[in-house]
Amino acid sequence: LYEMLVGQPPFLAQTATDTQIRVVQWYRYLKVPGEPRLKPAARSLICQFLRDPSDRLADPNQIKAHPFFSSVNWDKLPTQKAPYIPTIKDELDTSNFDPIEDERAMRSQDDFGTQALISTPLPFPNFTFKRFFDRDPTAIQSP
Repeated sequence: LYEMLVGQPPFLAQTATDTQIRVVQWYRYLKVPGEPRLKPAARSLICQFLRDPSDRLADPNQIKAHPFFSSVNWDKLPTQKAPYIPTIKDELDTSNFDPIEDERAMRSQDDFGTQALISTPLPFPNFTFKRFFDRDPTAIQSP
């Protein structure tokens, strides 16, 4: 919901580790915009979802009763016509999705903070093979 209304994830960071830190320490990093970007009911709902699990709004009936959903008729929802029905040309049609850049042309950052140009998919990404026993003269060698 946050991402749909705000346009980015709530704990957006440069690396997966930084994202994880922001999620775990949500009370330090969570910033929910107010008006004019979000109406008070939307901000209230997001704040009730993104909080400590013991205090989180989780009961389906309470969620449905939240002011954000005041215009939704939950009893008629299954039979209502969708407000937008996309045109689909065939089963492989992706025209309703935003275009994405070619991953091979994008730069990525690995777990060690180094930049690498991805030109071909690697069979075992982020895998490094080291022969630890080759340098140890006391290591037991198999026949």
